[in-house]
Amino acid sequence: MLPPRPGWRKGVMLRRHVSNAALRLVFATLAGTSSALFACGSVSVEPLDGPDAGAASENPRAPLPVGSTPALEGVPIDAFAARLGHAFCEAMQSCCQALGLGSGPAMCEERAKASYQSQLNANIALRLRYQPLAAARCVSAFNRYLQGCSYEGRAASDAACRDVFQGTLALDESCESDAQCAKLSGATVYCAGDLGPRAHTCQRAAGEGEQCLLEGCDEGLFCDFSQLSCVPQQTTGECFQFEACAAGTACSPDGATTSCAPLLENGEPCTLDLQCRSGRCGDDGCSASFANPSSCAP
Repeated sequence: MLPPRPGWRKGVMLRRHVSNAALRLVFATLAGTSSALFACGSVSVEPLDGPDAGAASENPRAPLPVGSTPALEGVPIDAFAARLGHAFCEAMQSCCQALGLGSGPAMCEERAKASYQSQLNANIALRLRYQPLAAARCVSAFNRYLQGCSYEGRAASDAACRDVFQGTLALDESCESDAQCAKLSGATVYCAGDLGPRAHTCQRAAGEGEQCLLEGCDEGLFCDFSQLSCVPQQTTGECFQFEACAAGTACSPDGATTSCAPLLENGEPCTLDLQCRSGRCGDDGCSASFANPSSCAP
């Protein structure tokens, strides 16, 4: 559903950023491998806005009221996977044809819809609350993203699709996934791991200067393993952890060391997906287009 995320190296994604990779994972599915289109990683928490903001329903799987809006109508949960699959395959056909690479993957809509539906069912099993109006915003942004035949629109699509599924669990409630934890305004929440006294419960991420051996760090911070505390991300200077570098930069090879450096533009030589502004490092350097001979093959 959401855009591709950078990886440690070509083709490998960071564990905490697996959420919502649509294009590359659908390509994998259409090629016969499994995918996790709606898998949930750490969620940067923001306040809800718009008609579907409000208190949690007693039934966390029950859709929130769509409300009235002249420009947007909510997407029913049983239509969401089909809308995404149709948008993806329609764009792939157009992009592949424009590049003279054929008409795109065979049986595209059936297979893409099945992949989206499988992951939709996984989120339902986690008892996440589905929000129809947020789903409509997501489909609209996803359409705009795909029509560019480029990874460049990933950030806008990611932002629009972030609130389709909402967690309902309060702090200290038992959880299995970060996504199950209810959002808090101005804070990051996560589901604590296997170790520590608060294992498998929803917790607020640690702030600057706080311990982070077993805790996650708030947005804009990272756990500096040399200090075992949360410190601000940086935009320049030597880096020993990928997550040390702030948005718009990446921890990149710099001779014998690694340093935080601005993201690379299309065509610039790269080693890691995370170095590229497009989030895609190919054999010919950073790449913007998701239509290529492999993805367009019947």
